[in-house]
Amino acid sequence: MKQKFWIGASLIVLVILLAGSALILASFSSMTSRLESSSQLATSTGSQNTLTQLKNPETTLYVSANSRLKSALQAELTRLLQGRPEFGQIRVIESAPDQAGLPLLWIEVEPNDILWTPFYARAALKVNVGYASDGDVSFRQTTPAEFKHTGDQLTVKRSGSYAFSDASWGLISNPGYMDYLGRVIAGAIVADLQAQ
Repeated sequence: MKQKFWIGASLIVLVILLAGSALILASFSSMTSRLESSSQLATSTGSQNTLTQLKNPETTLYVSANSRLKSALQAELTRLLQGRPEFGQIRVIESAPDQAGLPLLWIEVEPNDILWTPFYARAALKVNVGYASDGDVSFRQTTPAEFKHTGDQLTVKRSGSYAFSDASWGLISNPGYMDYLGRVIAGAIVADLQAQ
């Protein structure tokens, strides 16, 4: 009788450990979310020829965020921007240059407030964005942004910030929630970059 009890207890513990591991390691979610967001984006274009279209063979991408959100955001931005004429191939970089030499999309998720449980998650995030087709995002350190253009080639510079507030309910793994936040943030940024 004791042997059956210990076998049963061992199986229950094993199931709990596997389920807990899945919630921490696997990306899945079945949830309902309430998301609020706001944004402000300033754009400056410098060119002698206003009919010129911006075409770049490659764009560098720098993301500063906690590791799980950073990976999700890099993957989603790469997926959404890769191959578009104005961005070309997306190359992720790990250091934060002010001068990249190539077009640069610079994103910083400020120290964030994220709460995750398997059944409820919430986040309050502020995201700062800078883009420069000439790779010079030094304007990101000025408020308001001071854009400077040199030369007669088409140059596009953008600076902005986003605020996201989310509350989600359901069955949510930690990677699943980070992937969801990455999709939301990337979608808002790409929509604004394309609209400008």
